[in-house]
Amino acid sequence: MRGIALLGTLLLSTSLFAENCTYSIKASDLNLSWKAFKTPLKIGVGGKFNQLGVKDQSASSLRDLVEGIKFDIDTNSTDTGNPDRDKKIVKFFFQNMDESSNITGETLILKKKVLTVRIKMNKFERDIPLNFTKTDNSFEAKGVIDVFDFGLNKSLAGINKACEALHEGKTWSDVEVVLSAKYSKSCK
Repeated sequence: MRGIALLGTLLLSTSLFAENCTYSIKASDLNLSWKAFKTPLKIGVGGKFNQLGVKDQSASSLRDLVEGIKFDIDTNSTDTGNPDRDKKIVKFFFQNMDESSNITGETLILKKKVLTVRIKMNKFERDIPLNFTKTDNSFEAKGVIDVFDFGLNKSLAGINKACEALHEGKTWSDVEVVLSAKYSKSCK
């Protein structure tokens, strides 16, 4: 009897210390950046999208917060820090897609430090694994996509031709992507 009472007291005291937390992301704190490559030496050109079409989100765990983020990227919001380059990328790459030039997607599952993201671009849908790291108030998921996996041969040829001299005749098909966010955690 005494053992049961002791177990009950232990369980009750443990539940008193259990955290009831809320994890939140503001849409303005979520970023999607990328690095494409040019020239035979594979020089990187970085950029980001300014309009991700995401909403503020909250969940009871970081995993639940990270899984299920939906985005609808306006590729016209391409930002490399060089407005002339941005216009070329939009015109010769994104506007060469067979369908809408928007990119849609959703974060699916976080497992063993890998965040799987489903991306739909140019009528193709692919699940992309991203390496996931976190700190006390931010996370980052990094990986690589190959534009050929999305049937973007025409788009890659278009940007390669438009920038042939600058790219020295070589634009690479792999693109590094980074999804990052600051999040807040409040516990009661």
